[in-house]
Amino acid sequence: MNPLDQRRDDLLSPQESSTHDGGDLQGTDRKELQAWHETGSVSEADRSLEQVQRQEAWLQYQNTTNLLDPPSRPNPALEGLSPTATSPLGAAKQLLVVDTIRPDWQQLVAQLPSDADLLLLQPGDHGVECLNQALQRNVYSSITVLPGIDAQGNRSLGVDPLASLQEHLSQVERLTVFDSLTATAIPTAIQTQLGRQAGELVELGQTLLSEAFRNGRLEGALQSTYASANQSVVLKSALGLMQGELTFPEVYWADFEQASVQGAFVRDRDLILISQSLQGGGTALEAALLEELGHWLEASCAVDSAGDEGERFSARIRGTTLEQELGRDTALLSINGDFVSAELLELQTSDTTPPALISDQQTRAT
Repeated sequence: MNPLDQRRDDLLSPQESSTHDGGDLQGTDRKELQAWHETGSVSEADRSLEQVQRQEAWLQYQNTTNLLDPPSRPNPALEGLSPTATSPLGAAKQLLVVDTIRPDWQQLVAQLPSDADLLLLQPGDHGVECLNQALQRNVYSSITVLPGIDAQGNRSLGVDPLASLQEHLSQVERLTVFDSLTATAIPTAIQTQLGRQAGELVELGQTLLSEAFRNGRLEGALQSTYASANQSVVLKSALGLMQGELTFPEVYWADFEQASVQGAFVRDRDLILISQSLQGGGTALEAALLEELGHWLEASCAVDSAGDEGERFSARIRGTTLEQELGRDTALLSINGDFVSAELLELQTSDTTPPALISDQQTRAT
């Protein structure tokens, strides 16, 4: 069965709000957000005047964009604009959902394709309600969501904390949530050809984890990689994989359009992709598989560890030191016309070949 047709059945409901260690609100922006949060509300005119002015200025610049008015409350800047007609199924139409609490939202949508729809969420809007109504009116080939950051530093869509929406959003086809995005607005999807299922990598992953457990590196890797709130859950998952008590994520070989991509973890499909260029085995294959397993281990946790946990996990297990962490690398993949969000492992030109955790000459169980 094609893994892109499956949903993760054992998706856990979030137990607590997620934290976002990489929030970039500083100085005046954070103080203003905090003040707004503490007062609970301000007058409608005061709260919306600045954003209305910004939207009107932006509309003069980008007057060809199809703006969808969030249905939860009227938006004066969007009066007179009609929603787009229902698109035929399969039409190559995109939707960009942006929380306008982001100070960079105008830059992010400046290069939005003219045939795409834009849904702007303002303070007071319920993100899920607005998104659901937009999806009832149109069919989209891809949906990109750019959340805001609330006064506590948590990702949000309007008044809805993003952590509380994870299960709901995971049911929306072709939806991608980006923590951050450059000013290119709509990312270019990396074309990916799905190869054969890599059952041998399941065995390799179990062997690598078991060896790390025996030599003591696993415990240290968990402690130095994941947020303290996640460590017990991640340890239980790792032990479950080693002992066969948990179902290993599906692993497939893949041919990525970008040769620098070595692996990917598709969270909402419980799927690991490894580049076919690594089929020869060796330390590069082990490093890639461990990094994607590092992403998978935290997938069911409500708290999001800072940075790229997969990169750190792989390095700690292999006994190497990262000179510089590259940070989370989220991208959009197009697999047989299906758009999915993935965390990538990309080969860096400055990388050196890491030492093998298990030598290529060592015999593995078959």
